[in-house]
Amino acid sequence: MNFTSQYYSGTGINHDREEFSGSFKVEALPGTQTKAYRYIATRTADNTKVHEEVGLITINENNEPALHVHMEEMPCTTVHKLKEANEKRWVFEYKGHNQLAGFTSELVFEFDGDKFKYLHRWAMGGEVSDKSWCLLEPK
Repeated sequence: MNFTSQYYSGTGINHDREEFSGSFKVEALPGTQTKAYRYIATRTADNTKVHEEVGLITINENNEPALHVHMEEMPCTTVHKLKEANEKRWVFEYKGHNQLAGFTSELVFEFDGDKFKYLHRWAMGGEVSDKSWCLLEPK
């Protein structure tokens, strides 16, 4: 993944079709391939925070890319495994079990030069579909 900046901001649409502003901070952990990030979405209409997540984009014990993420709406951290990747697009997927049985999620990073689109696709008991996205540009 090629983040060109540490700070990004932009606008998007959430699963309730509300406009929001997004902020994304990413930093490399020294001496590792791991990147830590924090993403916050604030509804435009009333300036209320509607989503917050923290994540680690890292390599697992099998030397495979993985995304460990905790979203404030979720009861636990989820580990999204790399589904597909190329220079411009990275897709991480999660299929729920135990307390998250039936939940499926994809987190997608689509890069275009210095900016990227962060997309969350998810479903409960069905096929994933686009639920929210944010186009983020360097600050």
